[in-house]
Amino acid sequence: MNVLMKSVARGGARVSIMRGLAALPRLNGGIFKEFRGLSSTLRLANKVNNIQAEEINPSNQSGYKPPVTVDRELPDPFVKQRQNRYYFVVYGIGVTVSCIITFNYEKTRSPITNSTLFFLRRAEISKTLLGNGIDYASSWPWISGPLNTVKGDIDISFAVKGDNKNGTVRLKATRKSRSQPFVIHHFLLDVDGQEYDLTKDKKMDFGLD
Repeated sequence: MNVLMKSVARGGARVSIMRGLAALPRLNGGIFKEFRGLSSTLRLANKVNNIQAEEINPSNQSGYKPPVTVDRELPDPFVKQRQNRYYFVVYGIGVTVSCIITFNYEKTRSPITNSTLFFLRRAEISKTLLGNGIDYASSWPWISGPLNTVKGDIDISFAVKGDNKNGTVRLKATRKSRSQPFVIHHFLLDVDGQEYDLTKDKKMDFGLD
């Protein structure tokens, strides 16, 4: 009898366990459905919050350009007229001096000037009067006069020095077109107030193309 009762009890326990296991899928399905519904609700609420944030702060929108505002009054340029005129004059002088220095530097690097120095260093007249080591008279040479090879107008002069003396070179040449060579009107070396014609040098011939 006792054995029979134990068997029945065990059988009932097994039936209860089996029913509980059978009910788990239905329970889990309900939980999953509720979880999915909650997730959809949260996503929707997140979208609504983002839209409200964009409406409150439009700078987050793509292509948004904030309005330009000035928090203070613009300065009046006519309040300090004397000071502004002084600045303008100083600026104009600075620009003018810079342009003059730039143009003069271009003259010192011109092929015409280099050819002139090349001739002076090898001509017999200049070597006799100035000595060897002929070069510009200063480290910052100044080339006076126009030097425009495009228009065919050359009328320059600059100071030179040698081991013995200093002098001044004067060159004037013109041409009618770029296809023609320059016509030299004078090529002089001034030493101690006396001019010497460098075109008459017996050792070298000077010409400009």
